Amino acid sequence: MLRDEGQERRELSSTEKCVVRSLRKIRFFVARRKFKEALKPYDVKDVMEQYAAGHTDSLARIKNLQLRIDKILGAQGSKAKDVYDSKISLASRIVKVERQVGSSLVHALGLHVIINIGYCRRE
Repeated sequence: MLRDEGQERRELSSTEKCVVRSLRKIRFFVARRKFKEALKPYDVKDVMEQYAAGHTDSLARIKNLQLRIDKILGAQGSKAKDVYDSKISLASRIVKVERQVGSSLVHALGLHVIINIGYCRRE
């Protein structure tokens, strides 16, 4: 039965029924073909290629992360003063600021002591 616009229900003609049946059969055959393709076993070569590509990609990402860490931390394993003279790594910049603050504090403390000694002698 089919409902047209503004009309009551009507029976489908035999041609319309055949069209509906053929469309349903086509849909069934397409779905069956897709299902069979999904069940096919994987080709070992394709799996190995995909694994190799993923492995290469992960190695590249690890290398990139290691370079970024090295850039942040600077040269590893050396405790010499000139290790942080590269001015590239974050650690070298932090050490530079610490040295500047330390030398400024020593200078300011020296001036403060001199001023206090001079002030104490006047009294």
